[in-house]
Amino acid sequence: MIITVFRMIFLLGLFLTILLTVMYCRKSKDTEKGKENIAFGKKHAVYNSVVALIANFLDVEGIGTHAVNAIGFKLGKSVEDMNMPGTMNIGATVPCCLAAFLFFPLAQTDTLTLVLMIVAAVAGAFLLAGIIGKLNMLGIRLLMGVGLIIMSIFILIRAFKLGNVDFEGAAVGLTGGKLVIGVVCSFIFGGLMNIGVGYYAPILAVCSMLGLDLTSSMSIMFGACAMLMAFGSAPKLIKTGKFDVVAVFTQFVFGTAGVVLAYLFVKSLPVNTANIIVAFAVIITGILFVKDYFSGVKAAQRRV
Repeated sequence: MIITVFRMIFLLGLFLTILLTVMYCRKSKDTEKGKENIAFGKKHAVYNSVVALIANFLDVEGIGTHAVNAIGFKLGKSVEDMNMPGTMNIGATVPCCLAAFLFFPLAQTDTLTLVLMIVAAVAGAFLLAGIIGKLNMLGIRLLMGVGLIIMSIFILIRAFKLGNVDFEGAAVGLTGGKLVIGVVCSFIFGGLMNIGVGYYAPILAVCSMLGLDLTSSMSIMFGACAMLMAFGSAPKLIKTGKFDVVAVFTQFVFGTAGVVLAYLFVKSLPVNTANIIVAFAVIITGILFVKDYFSGVKAAQRRV
């Protein structure tokens, strides 16, 4: 019963995100800012469509869309830095809700553990989303840079199986202190989603360290990420207008295609090597953001 309820909520989140995005676009498309946004996005639509397809195909394997999207957007200069957190979070919401809907029936997770960790993730995303919307370009660059470097650490932890993150746990639920740790981490990771730190890699690492089996860990991963974006961060980020409209819709369409392809044709990928490559690429991307931050600070000081 609980699985069915969650699946219906995932679909609601999917349609709500599309509706809110379309409503914003209809309201802003005739403004000067809106026209510039759309014009910039159209120039990179094909490139961003490929990024979306690859990112969401790999997303199902637990690599996470934020890692691949951040690399693609930054290196291709296809989304402005200011708009990157909003674009990644809003754009990933629809594919993630679909992935959760498709894969959630596999869950055998303890109901209390599942509900508490999902609620914690949504709360973290909701509380931090408003703060992100108020940041300027320099703030976005610094947080994106630091956030991506932190994300790479969790990806490497999984890739090199540090701290028993080889998914050999057998538990389907958490109790006592482990449950508290899991809930607190879920809250923190939910909030960090808003600055480009993906939820997948960190939560999978923590769940495995706490002894959860792979199916339970992934049910939390899919469920919490879908809920926190659909009902936590996406609605607030859409209101700020700090996102690339065209890139978001390429994520909706081609990101969804990537999820469907992975669901239909891929049961298990040899992703360990891919994780390591992505992790080091994420580190480089994070360093580029930090470099741009300090360059911006120096430029601002010269103007004073």
